[in-house]
Amino acid sequence: MRIPLALALGACCHAAGAAPANPQAPSAQPLSFQRALGGQLRDPVVSGDYVYVPGGRIVSTWNYADPAAPRLLATTGAQPAQGVISGLARWGDHLYASWYSGLDNSGIAVYSLADPASPVLVSQFDDYPAFTLKNLWAISAANGYLYAFDRENGLFYGDLTADPLHPAMRHHELPFAGPIYYEGAVAHGSRLYASGFSGLLDVQWHFCTSYDVAEPAAPAAGADCGSGERPMHARSRVQPPYALSFGMDNVTLFDVADPDAMVVAGSLEDVSAVDGFLSGDYVYALGHDGIDVVDFSDRANPVLAAHAPIQLPGTPDLFAGTSVTPYAQGALVLDGADRLVRLDVTAPTAPRVASEAWQPGGSFARNIAMARGKAVLLQGTYGLGIADATDLTPQARFDIPQTRHTLNDVADFAVAGDVAYLPSPYTGLHVVDLSDPLRPVELARTPIFIAEGAWMWIAEQDGFLYLGRGGYSNNWLKIIDASDPSNLVLRGDVPVPRIDRLQVHGRYAYGADDDIYSSTSGLRVFDVGDPDAPVEIALYQGCPGAEGFASHPVLDVELAADGARAYVACHDRLHILDIGNPAQPTLLGEYAPPAIEFLWSGRAVATRGDRAWFSDYNGVHELDVGDPAHPRLLKVHETGLMPATRLRALDDGRVFAFEDLMGMHQFGPVDEAIFRDGFDGGSTP
Repeated sequence: MRIPLALALGACCHAAGAAPANPQAPSAQPLSFQRALGGQLRDPVVSGDYVYVPGGRIVSTWNYADPAAPRLLATTGAQPAQGVISGLARWGDHLYASWYSGLDNSGIAVYSLADPASPVLVSQFDDYPAFTLKNLWAISAANGYLYAFDRENGLFYGDLTADPLHPAMRHHELPFAGPIYYEGAVAHGSRLYASGFSGLLDVQWHFCTSYDVAEPAAPAAGADCGSGERPMHARSRVQPPYALSFGMDNVTLFDVADPDAMVVAGSLEDVSAVDGFLSGDYVYALGHDGIDVVDFSDRANPVLAAHAPIQLPGTPDLFAGTSVTPYAQGALVLDGADRLVRLDVTAPTAPRVASEAWQPGGSFARNIAMARGKAVLLQGTYGLGIADATDLTPQARFDIPQTRHTLNDVADFAVAGDVAYLPSPYTGLHVVDLSDPLRPVELARTPIFIAEGAWMWIAEQDGFLYLGRGGYSNNWLKIIDASDPSNLVLRGDVPVPRIDRLQVHGRYAYGADDDIYSSTSGLRVFDVGDPDAPVEIALYQGCPGAEGFASHPVLDVELAADGARAYVACHDRLHILDIGNPAQPTLLGEYAPPAIEFLWSGRAVATRGDRAWFSDYNGVHELDVGDPAHPRLLKVHETGLMPATRLRALDDGRVFAFEDLMGMHQFGPVDEAIFRDGFDGGSTP
């Protein structure tokens, strides 16, 4: 269900057993929303030299008039969609974006292209079906009608000529039974093609289905355009009169010229790809180790013509997939490592990268720090993004080597002075020199700190690193001497049930344990005064257990600057602890937001001065904690009903909320003009 802001503002803030909060006015105004940026990339819409790229909750406009130097013109960051954008389509002078949010809500955002360089959000609606459970995953337009594919309820369609801003949508039943995940939908003339997969994670069936929309108000499911068991068929791309299917060990070309009699034109085995495209007589199959060029000039007998070792990281999963859009003599590729790549295949057997651009905010940003006047963004799938400190325009990057057939998954980092420490579960602990942030250089890599299958959390203090493993078993806290960053030395370690976030102050480390199944979860306190012999000295279990479980999960912890208090994110509330005696953490006060019908609601916490921020499905709750026994709610900042998994409060007054799919949300003390100009120019109506 959706939680109205009015209800959120009526949240309960109190200390356990304490009197109600003082009703006097807060000492300062709450922060204001400034913009959203970054997030999950989806297939773009190409219109001449303009390319409209959906990412997270926004649309970015790029000019590709010069293929070697694409320019970012505008984003809709100041006016985000109500949820994460899952698809984008154009009809006439409007763009239509399908979106989904937390708590099973979906809708459509409409953008005016009166100025094609600056789309402007002009309408949003989520009343397309009479269902309470909605989940749009793809959208397209043809013959004056909008077609939206909902994984729960089927196909919806509406007349855009009657009302382009809020078409009345009609319902068409699902063509499949069971869970359906649409990866995309494209229109060509009077045919509509939708692809994706159905079934559970261990039994999946890839589908590509055509619809006859010659009579737009009566779509009729037609012939198959490339279906089969995954991973043999993992991704379809339709380029009439052909459709392509890419899988673990084959690429197949389907002839779809006759929509009622689609046939296999040819297939080549032993080609592994996650995506690709057709240009002339050649199919370009994008794999984990480069691009295979397949010559289909003899359709029935294709041959491997070349292999180009162009790395375009991506996987055929839901959250880090490659997006490929044919464009001129080549394609636009949005890969899983935050790159917008323009491929040129003018020389068919020698594809080359004509240009590369980076999405502001990144595709999977998870944290932020400052170094040498630059913003350093932790990018979970590849490493570091270096950006302008004010407007976050990308300027440089550091890539962790991709050594597996998957993207990296870096959950945390620590930045100390001119050095960044990145613990990758697959490649070890990376040490990066940021003394020249526009040219980050790896100083060292220590592969012994590998925690494959588990996230790692890190904190730094006075030349020591504290590294925690948060897997299902074999977890630990390790202390590393980093006085010489190029030569890390392991000191002590202690086995722990689990660590999911780390904070250090003085001789004590605090580790959040969010294990919902364990009766020993909670906030762990370690004495690390002797780096060779750390020892756990306390376990705070004041957080309430999730319903049905005898546990006390803590999802995040942050310490006050003086180390006197700990702010703890329980699964459904914020606890403020007195840690003057670290061996006996004591509850000072708590903030309990309105309940949401979801097992895990609370996610992250941040603090600065007399403010604290706590995230859940309602959004980011800003609290006055000047009196920690009586925290007072100042404002709830909405985040598309997707709970931020990380909050960061910077010394310059800005607060950032991170979530992999929705991207970043930025809040600040003023609505600076810079965020209404530059590449956010299209955001203001």
